[in-house]
Amino acid sequence: DNKGFSLIAAPSECMLRIGKEAGNEIIANYLAKAENNSNVSCFVK
Repeated sequence: DNKGFSLIAAPSECMLRIGKEAGNEIIANYLAKAENNSNVSCFVK
């Protein structure tokens, strides 16, 4: 099971999106601001 390792290796932007998908309101609010920046390139829809 390498899920833990993959998670640790993920960029912070990915971690923020994972938090958003999980319904973490604090991280979602932070990410909402980060999404306005052009440097967020992880899991772009």
